[in-house]
Amino acid sequence: MHLPVATSHGKEMLIDTKGYRYTQKADKRRAKISWRCCVRNKYIMCKATVVDKNGKLTRGRQDHICVPTQSVKEMTKKLKKDALSEESKKDSVNQILDKAEACMDTFDFEMAQKHCQAALEIEPDNVRVLETTGNLLVEIGDVEGAKKCFGRAVSICPDSGYTKYMYLGQVFEGQQAIDCFHKGIDIMLSEKKQKANKTSEISVLNNAIASAYCSIAEMYLTDSCFEDKAETQCHENLESALQYNPNNPEAYQLMASYFLSTQSNQHAKEMIKKSIALWLPKLKEIESSKPVGGEFDPVEVCPLSYLSRISAVKILIEVEEFDVAEEILQMLLEEDDEVIQVWYLLGWLHCLQDTEENKSYARYFLQKAKKLSQKVDDDSYVSMTSHIDELLENVGPGDGDTEDWLQKSLERAKKNDDDVSSDDESSGEEEENMEH
Repeated sequence: MHLPVATSHGKEMLIDTKGYRYTQKADKRRAKISWRCCVRNKYIMCKATVVDKNGKLTRGRQDHICVPTQSVKEMTKKLKKDALSEESKKDSVNQILDKAEACMDTFDFEMAQKHCQAALEIEPDNVRVLETTGNLLVEIGDVEGAKKCFGRAVSICPDSGYTKYMYLGQVFEGQQAIDCFHKGIDIMLSEKKQKANKTSEISVLNNAIASAYCSIAEMYLTDSCFEDKAETQCHENLESALQYNPNNPEAYQLMASYFLSTQSNQHAKEMIKKSIALWLPKLKEIESSKPVGGEFDPVEVCPLSYLSRISAVKILIEVEEFDVAEEILQMLLEEDDEVIQVWYLLGWLHCLQDTEENKSYARYFLQKAKKLSQKVDDDSYVSMTSHIDELLENVGPGDGDTEDWLQKSLERAKKNDDDVSSDDESSGEEEENMEH
């Protein structure tokens, strides 16, 4: 028995059952292949050979004068051990990446970076390693580094695994981003065909396909809005998204933005109401049923991110659905009361409702937004802070300027409600006494 393996130089090698090794020696004069013993140095020149004639191996005339190095059994055992070592390495990398992703979930990007670096040192061409590292680089603002990681993942595995194309679509712009999303969709559609009987996996793919179509539609609303037939492309992609997931709130919200861009406010109102109905009632139900002092993660309940919900509020304000907009903004404040935009939008929607009471609320919310903006050195807030100053000038000085104004107003309102309740109870008792 002979086992074919490779030398360190990539050449073929034979190992016989006793552990002797042979390298190939071409014999152009005969239709046969000669294999000669590997032990040939200045101390020992072993002349033992094996001849391969039409696939039949026979020993040559010369016996070995060297000692065998490793038997076939031992070599097979070593190969299996190496294979297990590779498998163990993969398990180790997956564990490291799980830790990296857990750190990213808790915004511990420094520790996530260390885990990703460790994974890259073990398997630099592992697609999951490259995707996770790329995702981390996006989070910390290194977009160019992220492009390199995702690009490398694509070059290693171009026709399977749609995730890397979704990531690339997020870091590229314009047509380049759209092409990446389309490539990802093609791969997902191919995967769907292979999983025809796996309902749960198909459902996951349908959701991912719908999200990809939403991303393309959003491109036609933003970066590619001046392209030929941008409006048509936007609408068609949103229709495709709803075809794969009819309960996708993101698709309905983007459809509302599309109708606003075409001056169809009534259609926009219908679409944003459909979107809100898919997540707000459930979020309110869970929030109202949580125990006193208990917490829950809105992201686990609501499919829309914090920023997407802010975008929903902007649309609601545009279509004059002020009550729902304020309800969502108050819930956003409970999640994070340090977001300038939320306070600003609360102030703006009260400015749009031109009554003295609303002006008081507007002053309070806008003052809060202004104080928060003064703590932040960020040019992206310049236009917002300018609008805040303009709105404050329009509503003028008055109630709502002080920090504790809202708390006092709420206490007064609660006292009034309690007084009304007491009056109702008293009148009820009087009527009962009169009956007796």
